[in-house]
Amino acid sequence: MAFVVFLGTVPAEAGLAYWGSEGFVENADSHSRPWTSDFSMELGVFEKGFVPTFENRDQWNEKWSKLDVAEFDAQEARFAGVVDLSQALPAGVDSQVYFWAKNGNDLTKGPEWLLLTRPEWKWPALSAVGSPAITWTTGAPASPVLGEIGANGFHLTSARVVPVPVLLDQWLAGYFPNPASDRNPDADPDGDGLSNRLEYFLGSNPNDGSSRICPEIRTAGNGTTLTLQRNPYAASGFAVETSANLVSWSATDPETIQDRPDLIEVRVPRDPAAKSSFFRIKLQDSQP
Repeated sequence: MAFVVFLGTVPAEAGLAYWGSEGFVENADSHSRPWTSDFSMELGVFEKGFVPTFENRDQWNEKWSKLDVAEFDAQEARFAGVVDLSQALPAGVDSQVYFWAKNGNDLTKGPEWLLLTRPEWKWPALSAVGSPAITWTTGAPASPVLGEIGANGFHLTSARVVPVPVLLDQWLAGYFPNPASDRNPDADPDGDGLSNRLEYFLGSNPNDGSSRICPEIRTAGNGTTLTLQRNPYAASGFAVETSANLVSWSATDPETIQDRPDLIEVRVPRDPAAKSSFFRIKLQDSQP
């Protein structure tokens, strides 16, 4: 049965808030993998006038003021913290309190985030700090801004987050500010054999032929591992195709080792009937 360990087990001291999550429940990331000790949960507030949404996620860190932090107890599957309400809030912030669970801040690495709040989670005015202790917990029906509560058999489910994309036209305009044929997605202004479209996906400089980014290929056992850096702000998907003769290409379903906004690493099984194997990455239009 789910419960919050600290409820009813501590003195109701005035001016304190006991906050955290349900304990001994299943929490998972966006791939249904259990949360581990690399997750932490912060209690905090945002800059006054700023309302966090998925669309402005790249601004959350700069608008955020952390008031307390609780590390994830993997054994008890919970967060638990106590915060002193008598401390004054930083200047210029809102009094609405949020819980922010995460395993990283760098969006280019594709961290997992969960952000939630409730209307009554308000930091009290200093004149009210003498009132009885209060409790803020995920056991109550909180409202998630990002992630889910009570979905698919899990108590808390985080969401994978990536940077707000910079679209191809906008990216090219940064390198070619004046309208010209060089801004064409299929052009190759630096003559390195890579189109602007591919340079966008890779994050290389379309004005510098020496900035080419090449995949790392490793063969081990009965498979080949392909590792490729990419532009974390590119709104492009990809597919891996294989060929035995560089003429006929077929789609493959590789094992994903890493799929970060800034890095792809996949493993392609070896075809025992093929004397040699070639690989290519085919770009696909995609919106993260």
